[in-house]
Amino acid sequence: MMGLVARNVDPNVIAVVQWDGDTNGGRVIVKPIKGAPNLSAGEISLLETRQIARMARVFAVADQAKQALTDDGFIELEDRPDCTLVKLNMLKLKRNAKESLPA
Repeated sequence: MMGLVARNVDPNVIAVVQWDGDTNGGRVIVKPIKGAPNLSAGEISLLETRQIARMARVFAVADQAKQALTDDGFIELEDRPDCTLVKLNMLKLKRNAKESLPA
């Protein structure tokens, strides 16, 4: 697996998703980028990590992952399954996480 090298990182990019596997299966590793705005390693909850990983896997195994972007602008991926940059709308992600918490 490649090492993480962050050069000229967009300030909106908060995490690097690494796909360890191929199109038949594998695992997703989510690593926050040091110094990301309003985010530290401890601020990525398990729920948020699962949401990131689930979305990242869909695009990481796609044949054409170039600038994949959902209709609501929730996630954007670079065309490199081994080291995919993820841009997230953190306000939406945090709101969804709060709504998913048990009462």
